[in-house]
Amino acid sequence: MLKRAVESLLKQSFEDWLHVIVNDGGDPAVLNSVVLPCLDAYRGRVKIINNPVSLGMQNASNCAIKEARSEYIAIHDDDDSWAPSFLSECIQYLDSTGPSSVIQGVATQSVWIFEEIDTHGNIVELRREDYFPFREVGLFNMAGKNIFPPIAFVYRRNVHDSIGLFDQEFNYLGDWDFNIRFLSKFDIGVIDRQLAFYHWRQKGASSNYANTVTDEVEEHLKLANKLRNHYLRLDLEKNRIGLGFVINMSEKFFQLMDREQPLIKRKKVLDWDAYDSAYNFWKEYKKKRMVRDEALNKIDERYGLRLFFTLYPFYKIAKPFRNLLRSFKKRIA
Repeated sequence: MLKRAVESLLKQSFEDWLHVIVNDGGDPAVLNSVVLPCLDAYRGRVKIINNPVSLGMQNASNCAIKEARSEYIAIHDDDDSWAPSFLSECIQYLDSTGPSSVIQGVATQSVWIFEEIDTHGNIVELRREDYFPFREVGLFNMAGKNIFPPIAFVYRRNVHDSIGLFDQEFNYLGDWDFNIRFLSKFDIGVIDRQLAFYHWRQKGASSNYANTVTDEVEEHLKLANKLRNHYLRLDLEKNRIGLGFVINMSEKFFQLMDREQPLIKRKKVLDWDAYDSAYNFWKEYKKKRMVRDEALNKIDERYGLRLFFTLYPFYKIAKPFRNLLRSFKKRIA
């Protein structure tokens, strides 16, 4: 997957960058086999940091941040990718707002790509969806859940002078913690275009290359609870209403909103697009590419469990005929 990430950067229309690759306890020879063939294309714009032992996900990011002296920073996970104009559009946006603006970062919309690694090591794309589109990035919303993936974000490096670096204490959720602290001081602008690609994989029979967000669900939940408790205790220690209160209230607010969604959707007889989305998660579970509870939560979020399973037999019967009708309409058009 690192090869795809390297190609993603080398294809950028914006060319004034430094790529700092942190090999966090991995085999340097394997990394070199990917990077060395690309040295001509890099034209001196790559630096490799080899940590003898793993320092952790967020500390690895901090190593790269300390090494670079750029005006802007973007964290490019090794399994994600960018559209060729991602850096150009993000930097143009931040240049237009200026360094003294309250807007110190910008996020784009993302494409959610579901994929798997086959027995031959090939990346096989399964499907694509919009990754939870948003109109603005507010502190209250971010306090309840991480609105965008790291691959969709570019920010001015000088924000670290005010809010510090990434915190390894929150491991997989270090980017969420950073975004909350970021928004406590600054604003994040939005580019309403899908310029980032967020790749997801579930662990299956053919591959162990699962994302932490799919393979470490329980750990994510524990870390989220740890983060909420951490900030609430800071409020209690200082006898104030602060970030801890906002984070915990926002989380409860989103829980109530999630419960309301299935009730709203049950008023509809059959929303084909919503049902298709829910059905895709059911297929992922049946093919053992997603844990059952996670699949059911996604289905409930998109359509409501009771209505989904009530309509399931009819959907299976009607789906082939619906596809045939769609094909017929396209030919007529």
